[in-house]
Amino acid sequence: MKVVNFGKTISRSCCRGLINELRVLHLLGQDQSAMPFLLRPYLSDARWAWRSEAKYLHILTDAHSGGDLEHYRWKLPEDSLALVCAELILGLNHLHRNRIVHHDLKPCNVLVTAEGHCVLADFGGARFMDPDGKLERDCETTMIVTAEYAAPELLEPLEDGGFREYDQRVDYWSLAASVVSLVLGDAYLPGSLTPDLMTFKVTQVSAQMVKLQAPLELQEFVMDLLQHEASLRPVYPAIRGHSASHHSDWDDVLAQQDRAIPFVEEVITEGYGGSYGVLNVHKPGDSTADFVEELSKHNLRLDVDDSYDVDRHHAHLAAAL
Repeated sequence: MKVVNFGKTISRSCCRGLINELRVLHLLGQDQSAMPFLLRPYLSDARWAWRSEAKYLHILTDAHSGGDLEHYRWKLPEDSLALVCAELILGLNHLHRNRIVHHDLKPCNVLVTAEGHCVLADFGGARFMDPDGKLERDCETTMIVTAEYAAPELLEPLEDGGFREYDQRVDYWSLAASVVSLVLGDAYLPGSLTPDLMTFKVTQVSAQMVKLQAPLELQEFVMDLLQHEASLRPVYPAIRGHSASHHSDWDDVLAQQDRAIPFVEEVITEGYGGSYGVLNVHKPGDSTADFVEELSKHNLRLDVDDSYDVDRHHAHLAAAL
């Protein structure tokens, strides 16, 4: 369960993130295809999202006990990493077919199931493409991204009054950056607000993968997705034919025939470690927003239900101790 206190003053970007999360989960909850690699609302309960009089938002989603991908850094052999990428590609493609760009793909936003499969989560940064499959960014656009994983078209400065169009290819850059994090560590993440530094970092990624004798197919996969020119990045369905994917039977991947991570139990037993990346909101001086008012603007309705409220639950526990 995700619980957020919206009674305090919250930033407009935080409010937008909550709205995005609800919109995407609502869409996935209505989706009959049951794509296994995307986090879904917990539909077995009477309701999966509600707000309380104490001004807490509660969101119930399916639970996954394998932690997140950060816990598997430096632990994934080549065949596991290939399956992880294939599962994430299928999850991303499902979002993109529904005109959703995730915007913040990174290892800590990918959950791992007890069976060893990947589930793309945290839709707070998501944006919805227009009917032509495009998004527009200008100087006033609030974007929730993590700069180290973000594509150049999301980070490069704009002139006053200028704008830039982009599309789902930003998620494929982030997929490659996530592989870099899992294989090389966060010190080699390519994202930067300075274009020249970003170019240098991508060169460093290539050199380090060669130095560590990473499989040639993996090197090509990462470098093909870390193309500064977005149109050169392979996307679905072309990416299915990439050299790094040619061993994959995509129907078997979708059917979860093989565990992407067959050693989840060992990692859970070891206990969780590591730290989570800091969320960067790509807009300074953010204003505040009224969450309930924003819900109405987006035609979202949340029942007010005090039968379970985290604030009262904590008070009850405190009284019992």
